Amino acid sequence: MNAKLLPLGVALALVAHPGHGLAQEGDVGGEGGLAGTVLDALSEQPIADALVVLEGGGRAVLTDADGHFDFGLLESGEISMTIRRYGYEAQGTDFFLPAGKALSLIH
Repeated sequence: MNAKLLPLGVALALVAHPGHGLAQEGDVGGEGGLAGTVLDALSEQPIADALVVLEGGGRAVLTDADGHFDFGLLESGEISMTIRRYGYEAQGTDFFLPAGKALSLIH
């Protein structure tokens, strides 16, 4: 029996966490926050219990009942993230996490 895998979508909000200094333009290094919501790409409904993995760093979290995840503060730089959930196609994305900057990414 071949089951059809459904596509995943992800809405990311990459933001500086309150209480931490913001980097000035041109600063190298620093921290940024990584949080987001995993959605069904067709229905746009949140997906609970999706595994969100930061490749190469050994960090992973599960989404909550509303599809939200939060890695907290991370070093700024290139990020490779993969999202997996039973019944869905794995979704991978690469992006740059800026230090102390706000960035929205819908994928």
